[in-house]
Amino acid sequence: MHAFFHNTQSILVVNQAGDLRQLFTPFRVLNLSNGVWVYVEEVGVSKTGTLMFFVNGNAYPHSQFAIQIRF
Repeated sequence: MHAFFHNTQSILVVNQAGDLRQLFTPFRVLNLSNGVWVYVEEVGVSKTGTLMFFVNGNAYPHSQFAIQIRF
């Protein structure tokens, strides 16, 4: 699954079959470092082009989280 920045309130998610789904904030993700489910409040992009998730007012790279959705 791949996630792409759409705007500060949503991302586009593409699964391996090529199906597209738009997720709007707040959406739930699994923090891979501690196994806790959290809500993404806002979405952004870093200066280097990394997709960033804002959780509790702090920005984290999206690679630190797992998105579990059905298509």
